[in-house]
Amino acid sequence: MNHKIWGTAEASLSPTSLSALRLKYLLSDLKRLDKGNVLEVGCGAGMFVRAVKEYRPELTLIGSDPDAKAIAKAKKAPGKVSYKVGGLYKLPFRAKTIDAVFSFDVFEHLEDPDKAFDEVHRVLKPKGLFHLYVPCEGNLYTIYGIAKMFGFIPKKRFAGHIQQYKTPDLMAMAKSHGFALERVYYSSHIFNQIIDFSYFIFLTLMDKETSRTVEGYIAEGKSRLLPLLLGLVKNALAVLFFVESTLFKNIPAHGVHMTLVRK
Repeated sequence: MNHKIWGTAEASLSPTSLSALRLKYLLSDLKRLDKGNVLEVGCGAGMFVRAVKEYRPELTLIGSDPDAKAIAKAKKAPGKVSYKVGGLYKLPFRAKTIDAVFSFDVFEHLEDPDKAFDEVHRVLKPKGLFHLYVPCEGNLYTIYGIAKMFGFIPKKRFAGHIQQYKTPDLMAMAKSHGFALERVYYSSHIFNQIIDFSYFIFLTLMDKETSRTVEGYIAEGKSRLLPLLLGLVKNALAVLFFVESTLFKNIPAHGVHMTLVRK
């Protein structure tokens, strides 16, 4: 499989950004902090941790990722963020030193999510915040969950999603590792799922693995015609997804945004 570096685009609150809702809900949770250390685990090339620093410059932002190449790329980007190579099973931080941890699109890649929850619990201060976004592709009310019943799991190969969680199971797992569930929102409703699922059907039919995300491809080829046109389509779809998931944020869907507090 091609070496894919995540987080090479730029995160924004603009509805034209596919990252808008994740960033919006995270910043809402971080309002409780006037200062402190905020850590992103699985930061990739750092798009989200840089965005948080831009909106909340008074916070100390740290990004960690087990991929040394991704961290090297993150360090080349502007922004007063510190980066460390480190995986979720053994974070390079002392116990009870972090005020808030956030993680986007990481837990579906983990072979041992229980160990990851324990490690986040270890580094967080008591009452510390853990903001988590996970696509739950085992839910039977999603296209992904229905497809899984027939043995079709394209994201396992093309996106590395080795876990297909059901939302209640993920919540129960978090609670069993010393976290209280404070709030949950949902995103990636029907239109988002149709487009996303169609994309992975296309990759399956083409039998083609990619080394970049769609947003990463657009960001890296701004001056070329195809990325430009693809960017316009992406912007229009992102606005549709943003409106849909904002209106139905309390209705269970594919994407799960959890606000957890360390007991």
